[in-house]
Amino acid sequence: MGDGGRVHGTDERLTIGQALRTVTANPAWQLSLENDIGSLRPGMRADLTVLDLDPRTADPDRFLDQVAVTGTWLGGRPTWTA
Repeated sequence: MGDGGRVHGTDERLTIGQALRTVTANPAWQLSLENDIGSLRPGMRADLTVLDLDPRTADPDRFLDQVAVTGTWLGGRPTWTA
């Protein structure tokens, strides 16, 4: 949102699915690491963030108020828990 709550470029908004892919699968593919990182599958590194709510169900306009990080994992091991 811009100043005063006005939304700029509404025709260029991403869906939550598109936004998630821009920070997961897409960069992994760009780095030719899609077999190691970017998604959760057997054999992957499992570097991930645990959220308290499915981000696809959050209100996009209140996302930061609704979704909180509750943990992180690196290399398949927990590294931080809220």
